Amino acid sequence: MPVKPLACLIAAALPCLALAFAQEPAPAPKKTPQDDASYIGAVSCRSCHRSKAKGEQYVHWSTKTPHPNAYDTLASEKSKEVAAKLGVADPQKDPACLRCHATAFGVDAKKIEKSFKPEMGVQCESCHGPGSYHKEQRLKAAAAKGADAAQAASNTTLDIPKDEIRLPTEAVCRSCHNQDSPTYKPYEHKEFLPKVAHPNPQRKRAAEAAPADGAPQAPKTGG
Repeated sequence: MPVKPLACLIAAALPCLALAFAQEPAPAPKKTPQDDASYIGAVSCRSCHRSKAKGEQYVHWSTKTPHPNAYDTLASEKSKEVAAKLGVADPQKDPACLRCHATAFGVDAKKIEKSFKPEMGVQCESCHGPGSYHKEQRLKAAAAKGADAAQAASNTTLDIPKDEIRLPTEAVCRSCHNQDSPTYKPYEHKEFLPKVAHPNPQRKRAAEAAPADGAPQAPKTGG
C-alpha cells in the first residue's frame, strides 16, 4: 500500500526537521539608540541632575556612596598590599582592577567624550549605560518647549522612553560585586541597593525637598 511507505518517509524526516529547528540561532537582541551612544561622564550629568526638584542624584552619588572614590581607593596602601599578593604592580593601571573601579574602562576611545573623567571612579554610566543620547534627547525636548538646560533641570517630571537610558539590574551590580574580586564580601542585592540608589528624577517632588526613594523605579514610556 502506498500509504505505509509515505508514513515511514515522514517518520524518518521528523528528526531532521527537529534538528534543523533546534539549530536555528536565537534572534539578535533589538538594537536601541543607546547602543550607539558615547560616555559623557558624571560631570556632564551633573548639569541637570543636581537640582532639588529632580532629587539631587549627582549630590547623592558624590557624597553618599563609595562609587566616586572607587578609582582613588586603588592607590591606597591596603589596595597595594592586595595587589602585590596577586603580582600586580600598580592597581590603578591594571585592567583587572580598572574593569570595576573606573567606568567605561576598555571602551573604544571613539565612544568616550572629552567631558569624561575616568578618575571619577564608578560613575552614573556604569549603572545607566552611556549617556550622550539621553542628554541629547533631553536638551532637544527642552529646546522644543522654549527652555534652556537650566530650565529643563528644574522640571519636576519627565517622560523618558525606556530605550533612552538603562535602569540598573542586579546582574549589572553583580558583574563587579562577585567572587572574582580579591576583596569580595557576600553581596545581598536587596540589602545593598538602597545604600546607593538615588531619588528617581521622574518622581514628582517639592523643589525644596528631595527624600531618598530607595530602589529605582522603571521609567515611564512616552515621547
